[in-house]
Amino acid sequence: MALACKLCAQPFDTRNALFRHLLDLNTECGAFCASKGMKSTATTRGRKIALLFGYHGVSSDAAVAAIWGAITGSTEPPDGLTAASSWIASNNRALAQEPEVAAVADVMTFNMLRGSLSDVNARLPRGVRVLGHMEVGVDFHAERMARRRRYDYLLPLSLLRGAADSGGSSAHSSDQQQRAECGEGDVAAVMQRIKPLLRRFYGGTDQRGRRVCCHNFCASTAPTEPIATRRLFRFKHTDSAALRGRACVVLSVTCNAFLSQQARRMVGLLIACARGALPPDAIDAALDAQYTEHMAVAPAAPACGVHLAEVGYSPAHSDKFGLSPPQQQEQQSPQQSQQLQQQQPQQSQQQQQEGGSGDKRGGAASSEVVWGKMVTAAALQQWRQEVLEAAAARWEEEEHWGSKWVDGPLQESLPALRAFLQRWRDSKQLAQSGPPQPPLSLSPAEAAALPPAPEVYARVLRLLREADASGLWPDSSKGRQTVIANGAAAAVGEEDESEEQVPAEAAAVELLVPAQLATSGPGATVAAGISTAAPPAATATAAAAGGMAAAAAAAAAAAAASGEAAAAAGAAAAAARAGGSFSVGRMPATCAVPRGNDLFPELMRAAFELERVLMPNRTPSSTIAINRHAQFRPHKDSGAGSGQSLSLIVGLGDYAGGELVVEGVECDIRYRPLEFNGWTQRHWTLPFRGERYSLVWFTPKSAALTYRNNSRFLRGM
Repeated sequence: MALACKLCAQPFDTRNALFRHLLDLNTECGAFCASKGMKSTATTRGRKIALLFGYHGVSSDAAVAAIWGAITGSTEPPDGLTAASSWIASNNRALAQEPEVAAVADVMTFNMLRGSLSDVNARLPRGVRVLGHMEVGVDFHAERMARRRRYDYLLPLSLLRGAADSGGSSAHSSDQQQRAECGEGDVAAVMQRIKPLLRRFYGGTDQRGRRVCCHNFCASTAPTEPIATRRLFRFKHTDSAALRGRACVVLSVTCNAFLSQQARRMVGLLIACARGALPPDAIDAALDAQYTEHMAVAPAAPACGVHLAEVGYSPAHSDKFGLSPPQQQEQQSPQQSQQLQQQQPQQSQQQQQEGGSGDKRGGAASSEVVWGKMVTAAALQQWRQEVLEAAAARWEEEEHWGSKWVDGPLQESLPALRAFLQRWRDSKQLAQSGPPQPPLSLSPAEAAALPPAPEVYARVLRLLREADASGLWPDSSKGRQTVIANGAAAAVGEEDESEEQVPAEAAAVELLVPAQLATSGPGATVAAGISTAAPPAATATAAAAGGMAAAAAAAAAAAAASGEAAAAAGAAAAAARAGGSFSVGRMPATCAVPRGNDLFPELMRAAFELERVLMPNRTPSSTIAINRHAQFRPHKDSGAGSGQSLSLIVGLGDYAGGELVVEGVECDIRYRPLEFNGWTQRHWTLPFRGERYSLVWFTPKSAALTYRNNSRFLRGM
């Protein structure tokens, strides 16, 4: 019995013939089936097409959807259709490219190219263009297999000018003066001064790249997250141009993968240093992977100047899939480029007469634009010029050549950046001066000047001090140890052999000491009941034995023994006053019951009751994090892996400093409850002196605890 296609009613003799019809992208039915996820014949044979494309004025997702529609006629691209600029394969939005970013050489894959590139580009909207295509293996993935990405930034030269440059012009220079700044000598003079700043970012010419922590160049990543570590290859000046009467330079930054806004924020920090608003070592501080106690996000330069310029794949992938990165393309003279551009319309017309792309297998046609051919390099150069001109127009119309950004975001970010830089310098000096010394506790005058603790906190504060002095305070979990700068590993100086080891450099941070562990007198150290004075019996025995040499030797031995005892006592004291944290309450079924429930049941009950007193209208939390003298690094809470409710935090004790910083905003939480989203907002603790406790109420979403379940749990305590 004859079969018929339900889409077009065309009859077929066999089911195989019908399937071939539905899998053929050269038919409307095949394009429709492909839009619904059916694999084409090109895919089933183990080959597909890689497309080189660019865009400006639209986002990467919009460009991908437009190309899909131009090829298949469908308006809805299938799920999982990605490009080199996508983040879907990594499943981490921190790697998402901003919607405003343009592209000169993005890459995506497609089952089969229907028609010639000229036909496809004719159906694309303004601002989107396919520049080349190539047949690749079915295993090739444009996003996952990319090893390097390069972003170029078009920058008006006036933004890099500082007082050291001749003429002293800047973004606020007169219009006539800026238009005159187009000479090659002027650009060379400015870039010669900027070159040392650029080298500070990537550290030299090592082709392997420099591993840097880029949390200060992203609006959503904390230094404790592995995704914050990137491999930075280059940051350099690659081109100059006079656009709309202004001298502009092109800066190129190459990295294995970019965090969202990373390239723009690197350029923003470069501008701040080039103009003299920040010293050069601000770049070193922002990239220091060992300094994770504080952070300050660099200002993002305007989005109008950035575009994706190149995607690089490893030689192994290039050989396996026949993929040639754009930088390996053949160079040609202007005469050759003009000749090839004249030949391209003739080739396209010939292909249309022959019907389709000229390759029945759906691969790269011999007469079509293919990567590695000189005509593709010419098309890339032409498209790049269009992208740069569009960027210059936006600089002029939207940013007034940078003056709006300099007066706004740049100036607003400078106080936080300067404070961060000073703290970074202090930490370096502290590390050079030897092992960190515990700071003095609050003096009686300082303690008396503090506002007294409200009566509602009295019971919880008493129980916290009793738990602290009991010696039963549980060890912090490995996850929390990584975010506590002054934890036990940092205080004692021991290294944790686990993968979540606290960096050894964390020992350089300021240790925090409670009031009861204060230094007892000038020049004396008392800890755990052990004095550092030399035992008198040792010296007396040596003197009685006769001989000053024997006495000196005995005194030296006594001093050595005393030094070892003092070191051991100091280590024990440091461990006792180190920051710590544990949880009480209910946890998800996949997590162990907190030990604190059995160790400090009265403290747990009092802490849950305090939440109801502080915020009667808040849904009761299931869990409390109890922190002792802990200075937290910038981090986001794990929420037991599945998120959590809004956190409620309050500080207790006699301490000075210790503000909670939430996304750069300092908040005094000493007896001042604060709600914030610890799951999505980066937060950390500023240094402090004295005894500092804090309680954090929250509910992990994976615990699936309703209001009724929480209430029943609280009544049963």
